[in-house]
Amino acid sequence: MRRALSLMLLPVLSGCVTLSPPAPAVKTLVADDAVNSVAFSPDGRWVAAGLDNGAVWVWDAASGEPKTVLRGHAKGVFSIAFSPDGGALATASHDGAVKFWDVASGSESPGATAGSGALETVAYSPDGASLAAGSWDNSVRLHDPRGGGTRVLSGHVGAVQGVAFSPDGRWLASASDDMSIRLWDAREGKTVTVLEGHAGPVATVAFSPDGSRLASGGFDKTIQLWDVPSRRMLAAIEAGEKAIYSVAFSPDGKWLGSGGADGAARLWDPASGRERRVLERHSRTVNSVAFSPDGGLFAAGYDDRTVRLFSLK
Repeated sequence: MRRALSLMLLPVLSGCVTLSPPAPAVKTLVADDAVNSVAFSPDGRWVAAGLDNGAVWVWDAASGEPKTVLRGHAKGVFSIAFSPDGGALATASHDGAVKFWDVASGSESPGATAGSGALETVAYSPDGASLAAGSWDNSVRLHDPRGGGTRVLSGHVGAVQGVAFSPDGRWLASASDDMSIRLWDAREGKTVTVLEGHAGPVATVAFSPDGSRLASGGFDKTIQLWDVPSRRMLAAIEAGEKAIYSVAFSPDGKWLGSGGADGAARLWDPASGRERRVLERHSRTVNSVAFSPDGGLFAAGYDDRTVRLFSLK
């Protein structure tokens, strides 16, 4: 969703944008429709993609060979998440359903639930006891993956496009078309604060590995960095000419990856706000980005039916 680089920094951060030549993908994984979401399994063995036709493809990350194709959704799958133990894969679709799949067998697991609107995003809590799903009905739904019920978190006045749990499981962040980010107490289900800074719909949020920072990206073409303890914006990076659809921190916190409508997969230094690498510039949209658990691979999912894997070693 974006391009054209300038940097707007608040006093906390400083530095200039630096560009580097594009890096070739080490593997290109080909699916059968546009890729909306990508995720690595916790052990790094598998990389999965949710597609516009409702299917979910799973590949061996090392060989690039397909493992399985999961079919069951009636509309596009816009978000996927592996459980913390790697045994299950949750998928969220515009058909309004959250489905749970057994990774080993590829079979649908009990406990599938449906919301009242199209679903855009899902995320597991660090302990795997809760799954957050963001909906077009403006709510965040907290599901018990074991079938123990659902809580509905209300407060947004626009569709919820992104959700993320803090690494300690204390906080849940949600990004919305209402141009705000809500920080929730994950246990109580109550809004702690509302972060406002974007000038358009907010599409994505991600916590840093230590939980001290939150990154957000949106249709205003910016990536914004927030200090979680103080609820203060640290920086607003003008990251391109088009919308930002996905951000992700590397496991060591040294990189912030982004992708969007301008077709560029980028790596940023979250400490300085500087662009460090452009991994690829493409004519098609980057809908989703993810780092492998060891930080050695960066995945980007594209509208052209591909997932490209880039080596960071």
